[in-house]
Amino acid sequence: MPPEPQSAREPKNPKEPSALPVCCGCVLKVCCCCIYCVLLPGIFLGWKFFLCPAFQNVDPNDAMKEIQNPTAGQVVFIGDGNVDWWDGSTTSDLQLCDNCGGADGWAQVESIFPGMKIYNIGVDKSTINQWLDEKAVSNMLTKFKPQTVVMHMGMGDIVTGGGCDWFPLKFEGESAEDTNTALSKVFTLLKAGGVSKVYYLSATYGDTLKDHFKEFEKYDSLAKTAITNYQSTQFVYIDAATGLPGGSYGNDGIHLTSTAYTKWQAWLQAAATDQTCAIWSNGVCASSGATSGAVTSQTSTVASGGTATTDTATSGIAAPVGAAATSTAATDAVVSPTGGDETAADTATSAQDNNAIFGVSETSAAATPRLI
Repeated sequence: MPPEPQSAREPKNPKEPSALPVCCGCVLKVCCCCIYCVLLPGIFLGWKFFLCPAFQNVDPNDAMKEIQNPTAGQVVFIGDGNVDWWDGSTTSDLQLCDNCGGADGWAQVESIFPGMKIYNIGVDKSTINQWLDEKAVSNMLTKFKPQTVVMHMGMGDIVTGGGCDWFPLKFEGESAEDTNTALSKVFTLLKAGGVSKVYYLSATYGDTLKDHFKEFEKYDSLAKTAITNYQSTQFVYIDAATGLPGGSYGNDGIHLTSTAYTKWQAWLQAAATDQTCAIWSNGVCASSGATSGAVTSQTSTVASGGTATTDTATSGIAAPVGAAATSTAATDAVVSPTGGDETAADTATSAQDNNAIFGVSETSAAATPRLI
């Protein structure tokens, strides 16, 4: 039987190949190219060079510019958002934390310094380096000529002060040592500016910043050492975290509520009443700065338990959330705010570092805007 002709085996109406899969493939490739080659790099570059720097662009001089002809020789509060919001003033940022701020407790603060005017020039998101870079400390001293300064700053330097990370909403922080160096420059300026009394409130430990707790603890220990080394009561260290009750941190897990400010006001009242004590924790005097400058060991009860070793020869830091403290002779104790035990044998070095930087002028190692 002869083979069937080729044409007989072919369908009479062959189907045309569909252009749809080809079209979809092209569209998919274009979309992928846009996402991976344009959109994602645009997001990272936009954050790194535009959004983040704009977010960090804070001028600590802003609040003091609003005050005209202040009375000299009064009390000035300086620092970051926890100072800014202490007087209960409302800002757009408070919408992000509707239970943050000191509410109506500012009248109690004013009663701590009877007969004195109180100026709050804290600026939310400001860092120590910004206060130095923008000459805000010097400007404050020139404009207000304060007798007393109450300050709380440094956390922002550790969290965001190193600049912007490549990943959106991520920052690079400064080390505790670099932050303490900047703080000591502020102390030097205040001392040279004729301020009679400086109350320094330590770091706080809201859960949102838990990744930075260890650096906060180191920073607190260094700040306490710096104040202890003055061996006077011109500078007073107030532990601003140990003893804070539940509900002290706002919805953002960073800033304080009126519950915390009530404690701060009581602790500041105690420190202002007893002019002989340089180190305070939970409203109790821990050492007398007018004598040897040593930090007296003390017991601090905490919710999560643990034991802390406190250095009586130089300086120790009590656990912000708690630990029972005992005394040793040679180590600087740094206690975890969650109640864990952590010892750092760096007291001698930190003391030398602080002594080395006293007397430096108001300069900054970085020129980029910072965030608190």
